[in-house]
Amino acid sequence: VAAAALLTIGGLVASAVAMISAPGAIAVYVAGAVCILNSASVAAKERVIVKQGGLRQTLNKLKDQASSLQGEVDELGENVDGLREEVDTMREAGEALDIIA
Repeated sequence: VAAAALLTIGGLVASAVAMISAPGAIAVYVAGAVCILNSASVAAKERVIVKQGGLRQTLNKLKDQASSLQGEVDELGENVDGLREEVDTMREAGEALDIIA
């Protein structure tokens, strides 16, 4: 990305120098205009590339968080199952105490 920026800036500078050193040469002005228009396009595309890198990083972090949360959900599910078993045991004990009483 930085190399593309340096090349674009170099092209702009070269175009400006050519326009100054060859006044009246229409071809130089046309080439300079093309370079200027191209530099805007390059800058926009560089921005997209940089944002995509940020998006990939964010996506990877979200995937890691999802994986971690899935592990926690599994653990909570196991805890709930264990608590249900304890509730059933307590219910049976309560019923047995009701019979005794």
